[in-house]
Amino acid sequence: MPKLSFRKNKTKEVIDRYPASLAPLFALDYETGDTDYTALAVELVDYVTEVIDVALDMDFLQLPESEPAGWAPIHALQVLRELAPIEAAEPLTGLFNEEGDWIGEDLPAVYSAIGPQAIPVLRDYLFTASHNPRARIIASNCLVAIGQAHRDVRNQIVQMLVDFLDRPEADESADEEEITTFVIADLGELGDRTAYEAIRRAFDEDRVAPAIVSLEDIEREFRMRSPLKPEDAIKLRREPGVHLTLQCTACGREREHIFDNVYYDARLASDRKKSEKYSPLIIPEIVVCPKCGAVDQYELGPNGQMKITADLLARTFAGPDVAPDDRIRFMEFSDRWGSTHPLEALERYEREIARRPNDPELYVGYGNVLKFLGKQNEARDQFQQAIELDSGDIDAWTGLAQIAGVQGNLTEAIDAWREVQSLATAKDDRPLAAEASEFIAELQRGVVPPFAPALSTHRQFAANESSAQPDRFAPRNLMPEKRDQPKIGRNDPCPCGSGRKYKHCHGRPGS
Repeated sequence: MPKLSFRKNKTKEVIDRYPASLAPLFALDYETGDTDYTALAVELVDYVTEVIDVALDMDFLQLPESEPAGWAPIHALQVLRELAPIEAAEPLTGLFNEEGDWIGEDLPAVYSAIGPQAIPVLRDYLFTASHNPRARIIASNCLVAIGQAHRDVRNQIVQMLVDFLDRPEADESADEEEITTFVIADLGELGDRTAYEAIRRAFDEDRVAPAIVSLEDIEREFRMRSPLKPEDAIKLRREPGVHLTLQCTACGREREHIFDNVYYDARLASDRKKSEKYSPLIIPEIVVCPKCGAVDQYELGPNGQMKITADLLARTFAGPDVAPDDRIRFMEFSDRWGSTHPLEALERYEREIARRPNDPELYVGYGNVLKFLGKQNEARDQFQQAIELDSGDIDAWTGLAQIAGVQGNLTEAIDAWREVQSLATAKDDRPLAAEASEFIAELQRGVVPPFAPALSTHRQFAANESSAQPDRFAPRNLMPEKRDQPKIGRNDPCPCGSGRKYKHCHGRPGS
């Protein structure tokens, strides 16, 4: 009961700031669409200043939702939309920083009603870099609303927004890029093709966040391309591979990257302590920011998180078709010591090598993890170290052969595969000797054989194996997909990650 009394007293305290004539504003509940704002505006025409104050008074929004007065600022904006007072243009910019869908929906309508007289206020706000990005974007939205409602000033607003795209600070930060991107989207809504060259220039100069809007999107807005049907969206994939948007931690930009494979350690994601140290997202390549050139400095932004969620759902429920090579693979990882994270495995190998520097198997295992992570040069050094300790280490030679091929050193790759072939023949490993012979023939024709990205050694990896396997590092599928997998060609890399062709690994009869 005392709590209720406090709420009532708080409501009365806020309402008592205003003239009694504004009482109708405080009696309305959440707008239902049947409120006669035109009639209400007639009642309050002599209280414009007070209605503006109500719209700006956030104390109302702190009241319980059950209190009708808590909705007063929203109703005040609707009244201002009817009254369209020019004196509201400047103070209402104070709402640009507030949260809530109603801000982005109602304010453009109010400024549209105020009309061209509000343009100078909105222009100054948009061009002032000290305002936060979201607030400046709302200012642009309001300009567009005026341009759409008042055709006589549309060209003026289009030119204003075009000038904004070429402002000196346009490429200074991720925030400026975000604002530029939304202004481009606003120009698309205005549909004036005279803005196209400036928009294309912004894309050409990489001043736009492509995850938000693409040049193709704008060309469709300008009717330079045919409308895109939802069922055709999947056909627009540009390049094969996993398309993933990452945010650079150095410059803050979000950019789409295309990778051969991306893994997600779903088990690690549920381990809070370990996930604070290691990211569950594992990209077995060097990641370079196309904007600033930073190497391996990235995190998942909102768009990247959406991709992971979508791929996870696609493996559990029926959903839109996704090309098999554009799917993130949800895995768990193991090495000789059991389940692990690749970076954790690197640390373990470093400690073990410090303890046993003459064990070639440790260098092979270390090299396999590095190779999996895309650190080919570092991996090659480890394989060479293993060979110095044991010139007959067939796994080390296999690793060297694969790296040389991937890096385009065909002569070196052929020599390494010949060594593998010789060692396999001596050990009577006929399948491996035959496979090495095939790889040599392909390399002599200038064709680099594909290798599975898991990059374990030539012997198959078994998820339930004990720690007896010394040099293993490979992922295991954690979440089997509900849909049928695409057919694996006999000459394709075996999906187990062995690095061997499918026909010589799990594609053999009886495997």
